[in-house]
Order: sequence, then structure tokens, then C-alpha cells
Amino acid sequence: YEPCYREHLPINLKDIGCHSACIVCAQVILGFLGQCLHEVGASQRVYGVDHAGLLGQNLLSAADYLTRLIPASEEAAEMFRLGEEMGANELYAQCVEGFRWLVRLLRGSDRLQQLRGGESLLGDHLSPVPQITDEMFQAQRDQDWVMLADLLEYELIPLLKKWQKALPPAIQQREEKQECK
Repeated sequence: YEPCYREHLPINLKDIGCHSACIVCAQVILGFLGQCLHEVGASQRVYGVDHAGLLGQNLLSAADYLTRLIPASEEAAEMFRLGEEMGANELYAQCVEGFRWLVRLLRGSDRLQQLRGGESLLGDHLSPVPQITDEMFQAQRDQDWVMLADLLEYELIPLLKKWQKALPPAIQQREEKQECK
């Protein structure tokens, strides 16, 4: 069982159960759906989809994933500093794949939240992403491993920690709004 969206997932679907794989795929599809709806200015209603439930699950998944992505990024930076380029590059590639998945998930969730009439979930916490990724890819192209370690340590990881700090209030705020309904 491997859905067609497997190339967008930072996990091996064979390592998790069918139910979990379906939830992860639904989250990826929701991210793309939110982007598509935003781009065409579509109505906030898509029948048969529990937007609030999927949005809440996305936020919880993002928060959970950050608890693994931050230490992996720290480890990759340390490996680059120690000159372990081969292992560092392998771990870095996994971190980049996970980071891309997380950004897509958060952007899609943010767009869906806005389509539902809510405020942005993370505000402008997503705005530094293009600059950071451009700098990281340039350092990788130049094989400047110290610069890449610096970018991971002083740019990416602090950004991930900001997200980690911003997600619980967003989750709490959503839960409070759900209780009021």
C-alpha cells in the first residue's frame, strides 16, 4: 500500500500502519486542496470533508513532526562540523524532505484556515522560508559544509523552534473555538 503522494512524505509508508498512512495522505491532499482552493478563490465548502478535523490533525502532526525534525537538523549540523560529510548529507537530505513536507502542510493548513474565515495560523512565521532554503541549497552546491552547518544551526533550527512555540497556541485557539460551536 503506497499512495501516489508518497514522494511528498517524509516517512516510509511501509513503516506505519494503513490507518496512519491514510491520515498522512489526507493531510498532504488537504495541503494541496487548500492551495488549489486559495488559488481559484473557491468557496470554503467542499462537501464531505471535515475541514476543522483535518486542520486540527494537521497542526498536531506538524507539532509532533517538529519534535523529530529539530534534533535531526541539529545532528546534521554537528556532523557537518565534524567533517562527516557523507552521513551529514544523508541526514540533511531527510531533513530537507521533512522540512518541505512541513512547509507544504503548514501553508496548506494556513490557506484553508483563511478560507474558512479565520486568521493566519502562523502569521509571518513562514515568510523566511524561501531565503533560508535558497541559502542552504547554495551552500550545498558550493560544498561549503561549515556554512551549511551555520545555516542549519542559526537560521533553520531557530525558525523551526519558533514554529514549535507558535503551534500550541494555534492548536489551543482552534480547540477553544471548536468548544464554543
